[in-house]
Amino acid sequence: MPEDLLTLILQRTVLGLESYVSAAVWMKLGESGRLTPELNRVVKNPFEISPRQKGTANCYYNALPALIDPTYALKEKNAALWGEVKEFYKTVRNKILHGYQIGSRNPAVLYPSFDMFWEIYTWVNAWHPRVTQKGKHMVFRFGAFAKST
Repeated sequence: MPEDLLTLILQRTVLGLESYVSAAVWMKLGESGRLTPELNRVVKNPFEISPRQKGTANCYYNALPALIDPTYALKEKNAALWGEVKEFYKTVRNKILHGYQIGSRNPAVLYPSFDMFWEIYTWVNAWHPRVTQKGKHMVFRFGAFAKST
C-alpha cells in the first residue's frame, strides 16, 4: 500500500500547486484593480482562456500568469523549468490523475518532483510575493525537501 500513499501525496501536491498558481493570479489581478468578471471566470477555469491553450501545464504555468503580464509566463521566465514541467505533466501528472499509481514503495522517487515544485513556488513568489505579517514573507517548507534561498 505504500504506492497508494505516495500516489495520493503526489496527486494532492500537484493539485495544490495548480490551485496556488490560480489563487496568486487572481489575487494579483485583484490587487492591481484589473479583476473583471471575465478574468474572474477564466482564472477559475484556465482552460477557457482565449485563445484556447493546449495542455494543462500550459494553461496553469503560461496562460494564467500571462493574464497579469506576458513576461510572467514560465516559458518566458525560466525555459529550462518550463521544459521540466512539461515533461512532468506528460509522464507523471497526467497519469497519476487518470488512474495510474506510483510504481515504487520508496518515497525517494518523489524527491525530484518536490525539487521541481520548490522551483515552481519560487517562480510564483518572484511575481507574487506574499506578505503575511509586518513585512514578513510567507515561506513554504517541504519538511526534508526544504531548500533555503
